[in-house]
Amino acid sequence: MEPNIEQTQININPEQVINKPQKSIKFIYALIVVVLVAGGFFFYTNFFKNKIQNQPLINNEQTNIKSTEYDSKVKFSEGEKIQFKNFALEYKGKEEEKSSLPDENITYINYLFSITNGEISQEVTLYTDSSIPQHKNITFEFLGEIYNIDISSSPNHDELVVSQLTTDGIISKPCVISITPADKTINALKKEIGEENFYIEADDSIFYMYEAENFLSSKNMKIISKKSEGTLKFKLINDKIAEVDLSQFYWGVLLFNGKEEPLKADYVDIEVDFEKYMKI
Repeated sequence: MEPNIEQTQININPEQVINKPQKSIKFIYALIVVVLVAGGFFFYTNFFKNKIQNQPLINNEQTNIKSTEYDSKVKFSEGEKIQFKNFALEYKGKEEEKSSLPDENITYINYLFSITNGEISQEVTLYTDSSIPQHKNITFEFLGEIYNIDISSSPNHDELVVSQLTTDGIISKPCVISITPADKTINALKKEIGEENFYIEADDSIFYMYEAENFLSSKNMKIISKKSEGTLKFKLINDKIAEVDLSQFYWGVLLFNGKEEPLKADYVDIEVDFEKYMKI
Protein backbone atom coordinates (compact mmCIF):
# COMPACT_ATOMS: atom_id res chain seq x y z
CA MET A 1 0.00 0.00 0.00
CA GLU A 2 1.57 3.27 -1.00
CA PRO A 3 1.81 6.08 1.60
CA ASN A 4 -0.43 9.07 1.17
CA ILE A 5 1.93 11.95 0.51
CA GLU A 6 0.48 15.41 0.34
CA GLN A 7 2.24 17.66 -2.03
CA THR A 8 2.62 21.27 -1.10
CA GLN A 9 2.91 23.70 -3.89
CA ILE A 10 5.31 26.50 -3.33
CA ASN A 11 4.65 29.54 -5.37
CA ILE A 12 7.67 31.72 -5.97
CA ASN A 13 7.11 35.30 -6.98
CA PRO A 14 9.79 36.30 -9.45
CA GLU A 15 9.65 39.93 -8.19
CA GLN A 16 10.57 38.76 -4.69
CA VAL A 17 13.60 37.04 -6.07
CA ILE A 18 14.61 40.18 -7.86
CA ASN A 19 13.88 42.54 -4.91
CA LYS A 20 15.97 40.65 -2.38
CA PRO A 21 19.30 41.45 -4.00
CA GLN A 22 18.08 45.04 -4.63
CA LYS A 23 17.28 45.48 -0.92
CA SER A 24 20.66 44.07 -0.01
CA ILE A 25 22.36 46.48 -2.36
CA LYS A 26 20.40 49.42 -0.93
CA PHE A 27 21.34 48.38 2.58
CA ILE A 28 25.01 48.19 1.58
CA TYR A 29 24.80 51.63 -0.04
CA ALA A 30 23.19 53.05 3.09
CA LEU A 31 25.86 51.46 5.24
CA ILE A 32 28.59 52.95 3.05
CA VAL A 33 27.00 56.40 3.31
CA VAL A 34 26.81 56.13 7.10
CA VAL A 35 30.45 55.06 7.27
CA LEU A 36 31.52 57.90 4.99
CA VAL A 37 29.54 60.50 6.97
CA ALA A 38 30.86 59.20 10.28
CA GLY A 39 34.40 59.13 8.93
CA GLY A 40 34.07 62.63 7.55
CA PHE A 41 32.71 63.95 10.85
CA PHE A 42 35.52 62.21 12.75
CA PHE A 43 38.14 63.69 10.42
CA TYR A 44 36.52 67.15 10.56
CA THR A 45 36.30 67.29 14.34
CA ASN A 46 39.78 65.89 14.92
CA PHE A 47 41.32 68.16 12.31
CA PHE A 48 39.98 71.31 13.94
CA LYS A 49 40.57 69.94 17.41
CA ASN A 50 44.23 69.39 16.56
CA LYS A 51 44.38 72.76 14.86
CA ILE A 52 43.03 74.49 17.95
CA GLN A 53 45.26 72.48 20.26
CA ASN A 54 48.31 73.34 18.21
CA GLN A 55 47.51 77.05 18.29
CA PRO A 56 49.16 79.01 21.09
CA LEU A 57 46.84 80.07 23.88
CA ILE A 58 45.88 83.72 23.99
CA ASN A 59 47.51 85.19 27.04
CA ASN A 60 48.49 88.58 28.35
CA GLU A 61 51.97 88.45 26.82
CA GLN A 62 50.84 87.54 23.30
CA THR A 63 48.03 90.11 23.25
CA ASN A 64 50.32 92.66 24.89
CA ILE A 65 47.92 93.16 27.80
CA LYS A 66 48.81 93.09 31.46
CA SER A 67 46.56 93.48 34.46
CA THR A 68 47.06 95.51 37.61
CA GLU A 69 45.18 97.09 40.50
CA TYR A 70 44.32 100.70 41.20
CA ASP A 71 46.90 102.64 43.26
CA SER A 72 49.67 100.26 42.14
CA LYS A 73 52.72 101.46 40.26
CA VAL A 74 53.06 99.81 36.86
CA LYS A 75 55.41 100.31 33.93
CA PHE A 76 53.93 101.48 30.66
CA SER A 77 55.20 101.68 27.09
CA GLU A 78 53.79 102.78 23.76
CA GLY A 79 51.24 100.39 22.26
CA GLU A 80 50.91 98.36 25.44
CA LYS A 81 47.53 97.87 27.12
CA ILE A 82 47.08 97.74 30.88
CA GLN A 83 43.87 96.19 32.18
CA PHE A 84 42.28 97.75 35.25
CA LYS A 85 39.02 96.71 36.92
CA ASN A 86 36.78 99.04 34.91
CA PHE A 87 38.73 99.71 31.71
CA ALA A 88 41.85 99.06 29.68
CA LEU A 89 44.42 101.85 29.33
CA GLU A 90 46.74 102.13 26.34
CA TYR A 91 49.64 104.55 26.04
CA LYS A 92 49.65 106.10 22.55
CA GLY A 93 52.88 108.10 22.79
CA LYS A 94 53.81 111.68 23.61
CA GLU A 95 53.98 115.05 21.94
CA GLU A 96 56.62 117.62 22.81
CA GLU A 97 56.70 121.33 22.04
CA LYS A 98 58.43 124.50 23.17
CA SER A 99 56.69 127.64 24.36
CA SER A 100 56.12 130.11 21.53
CA LEU A 101 56.71 133.10 23.82
CA PRO A 102 60.21 134.62 23.38
CA ASP A 103 60.79 135.21 27.12
CA GLU A 104 59.73 131.72 28.21
CA ASN A 105 61.90 128.62 28.15
CA ILE A 106 59.15 126.09 28.84
CA THR A 107 58.83 122.63 27.36
CA TYR A 108 55.40 121.07 27.13
CA ILE A 109 55.14 117.29 27.01
CA ASN A 110 51.74 115.72 26.48
CA TYR A 111 51.24 112.02 27.22
CA LEU A 112 48.43 110.48 25.17
CA PHE A 113 46.30 107.64 26.52
CA SER A 114 43.28 105.73 25.27
CA ILE A 115 40.68 104.40 27.72
CA THR A 116 38.37 101.59 26.58
CA ASN A 117 35.68 99.33 27.95
CA GLY A 118 34.18 97.15 25.22
CA GLU A 119 33.07 99.46 22.43
CA ILE A 120 33.20 102.56 24.66
CA SER A 121 36.42 104.55 24.43
CA GLN A 122 37.81 108.02 25.03
CA GLU A 123 41.12 109.80 24.72
CA VAL A 124 42.91 111.28 27.74
CA THR A 125 45.89 113.64 27.53
CA LEU A 126 48.21 114.24 30.47
CA TYR A 127 49.57 117.76 30.02
CA THR A 128 52.90 118.62 31.63
CA ASP A 129 55.27 121.56 31.43
CA SER A 130 58.75 122.16 32.76
CA SER A 131 57.67 125.21 34.79
CA ILE A 132 55.71 122.93 37.14
CA PRO A 133 57.86 119.79 37.30
CA GLN A 134 55.79 118.28 40.12
CA HIS A 135 52.61 118.30 38.07
CA LYS A 136 52.42 114.92 36.42
CA ASN A 137 48.83 113.77 36.74
CA ILE A 138 45.48 114.14 35.02
CA THR A 139 41.94 113.50 36.27
CA PHE A 140 39.22 112.20 33.95
CA GLU A 141 35.67 110.84 34.08
CA PHE A 142 34.72 107.53 32.52
CA LEU A 143 31.39 105.69 32.74
CA GLY A 144 30.19 107.74 35.69
CA GLU A 145 33.33 107.46 37.83
CA ILE A 146 36.34 109.76 38.28
CA TYR A 147 39.91 108.49 37.91
CA ASN A 148 43.43 109.89 37.95
CA ILE A 149 46.58 108.97 36.02
CA ASP A 150 49.79 109.92 37.84
CA ILE A 151 53.36 109.57 36.54
CA SER A 152 55.01 111.89 39.09
CA SER A 153 56.69 109.10 41.07
CA SER A 154 58.62 107.88 38.03
CA PRO A 155 61.86 109.80 37.26
CA ASN A 156 61.93 108.37 33.74
CA HIS A 157 58.18 108.83 33.25
CA ASP A 158 57.76 105.16 32.37
CA GLU A 159 55.64 104.17 35.37
CA LEU A 160 52.15 105.27 36.28
CA VAL A 161 49.60 104.93 39.04
CA VAL A 162 45.87 104.96 38.30
CA SER A 163 43.53 105.86 41.16
CA GLN A 164 39.77 105.60 41.32
CA LEU A 165 38.63 108.76 43.12
CA THR A 166 34.92 107.94 43.25
CA THR A 167 32.84 104.88 44.03
CA ASP A 168 29.23 105.03 42.87
CA GLY A 169 29.87 108.71 42.12
CA ILE A 170 30.99 109.53 45.68
CA ILE A 171 34.46 111.07 46.14
CA SER A 172 36.48 109.24 48.76
CA LYS A 173 40.11 110.31 48.21
CA PRO A 174 41.97 113.61 48.73
CA CYS A 175 41.54 115.94 45.78
CA VAL A 176 40.70 119.45 44.63
CA ILE A 177 37.51 120.54 42.88
CA SER A 178 38.08 123.41 40.45
CA ILE A 179 34.74 125.06 39.67
CA THR A 180 33.95 127.34 36.74
CA PRO A 181 30.55 128.87 35.90
CA ALA A 182 28.04 126.89 33.87
CA ASP A 183 26.23 128.62 31.01
CA LYS A 184 23.17 129.15 33.19
CA THR A 185 25.33 130.77 35.87
CA ILE A 186 27.06 133.03 33.35
CA ASN A 187 23.75 134.29 31.97
CA ALA A 188 22.38 134.94 35.46
CA LEU A 189 25.54 136.80 36.52
CA LYS A 190 25.46 138.99 33.39
CA LYS A 191 21.91 140.02 34.20
CA GLU A 192 22.81 140.67 37.84
CA ILE A 193 25.93 142.84 37.44
CA GLY A 194 25.87 143.76 33.76
CA GLU A 195 27.86 142.32 30.91
CA GLU A 196 30.80 144.75 31.21
CA ASN A 197 31.24 144.10 34.93
CA PHE A 198 30.87 140.39 34.30
CA TYR A 199 33.88 140.31 31.96
CA ILE A 200 35.96 142.35 34.42
CA GLU A 201 35.15 139.88 37.19
CA ALA A 202 35.71 136.96 34.84
CA ASP A 203 39.22 138.19 33.92
CA ASP A 204 40.20 138.55 37.57
CA SER A 205 38.71 135.21 38.56
CA ILE A 206 40.34 133.35 35.67
CA PHE A 207 43.74 134.82 36.60
CA TYR A 208 43.49 133.88 40.30
CA MET A 209 42.08 130.45 39.48
CA TYR A 210 45.01 129.86 37.14
CA GLU A 211 47.47 130.84 39.88
CA ALA A 212 45.66 128.66 42.40
CA GLU A 213 45.71 125.64 40.10
CA ASN A 214 49.43 126.14 39.44
CA PHE A 215 50.06 126.10 43.19
CA LEU A 216 47.90 123.00 43.68
CA SER A 217 49.61 121.32 40.74
CA SER A 218 52.98 122.02 42.33
CA LYS A 219 51.69 119.99 45.31
CA ASN A 220 50.72 117.26 42.84
CA MET A 221 47.10 117.45 43.90
CA LYS A 222 44.49 115.60 41.87
CA ILE A 223 42.30 118.32 40.37
CA ILE A 224 38.74 117.58 39.27
CA SER A 225 37.21 120.19 36.96
CA LYS A 226 33.48 120.84 37.42
CA LYS A 227 30.87 123.33 36.25
CA SER A 228 28.76 125.26 38.77
CA GLU A 229 25.75 122.98 38.53
CA GLY A 230 24.54 119.82 40.21
CA THR A 231 25.99 118.38 43.40
CA LEU A 232 29.03 116.43 44.54
CA LYS A 233 29.12 113.87 47.33
CA PHE A 234 32.13 113.20 49.58
CA LYS A 235 32.70 110.21 51.84
CA LEU A 236 34.16 111.32 55.19
CA ILE A 237 36.33 109.36 57.61
CA ASN A 238 33.29 108.47 59.76
CA ASP A 239 31.52 107.05 56.67
CA LYS A 240 29.14 109.99 56.61
CA ILE A 241 28.35 111.59 53.24
CA ALA A 242 28.76 115.33 52.73
CA GLU A 243 26.92 116.83 49.77
CA VAL A 244 27.91 120.14 48.20
CA ASP A 245 25.67 122.15 45.88
CA LEU A 246 27.93 123.45 43.10
CA SER A 247 25.38 125.99 41.87
CA GLN A 248 26.35 128.28 44.79
CA PHE A 249 29.69 129.01 43.05
CA TYR A 250 30.69 131.23 40.18
CA TRP A 251 34.38 130.40 40.23
CA GLY A 252 35.69 128.45 43.19
CA VAL A 253 37.97 125.84 44.71
CA LEU A 254 36.95 123.02 47.04
CA LEU A 255 39.65 121.24 49.03
CA PHE A 256 39.03 117.69 50.24
CA ASN A 257 41.51 115.89 52.50
CA GLY A 258 39.67 112.58 52.47
CA LYS A 259 38.61 112.92 56.09
CA GLU A 260 36.76 116.11 56.91
CA GLU A 261 34.02 118.00 55.12
CA PRO A 262 35.34 119.72 51.98
CA LEU A 263 36.50 123.30 52.43
CA LYS A 264 35.42 126.20 50.25
CA ALA A 265 38.87 127.73 49.87
CA ASP A 266 39.88 131.29 49.09
CA TYR A 267 41.38 130.82 45.65
CA VAL A 268 42.93 134.30 45.77
CA ASP A 269 45.08 133.20 48.73
CA ILE A 270 44.98 129.45 48.30
CA GLU A 271 48.26 128.65 50.10
CA VAL A 272 46.93 129.52 53.57
CA ASP A 273 43.79 127.40 53.31
CA PHE A 274 45.68 124.57 51.69
CA GLU A 275 48.39 124.30 54.36
CA LYS A 276 45.84 124.56 57.16
CA TYR A 277 43.18 122.21 55.84
CA MET A 278 45.15 119.60 53.91
CA LYS A 279 47.67 119.21 56.77
CA ILE A 280 50.52 118.43 54.40
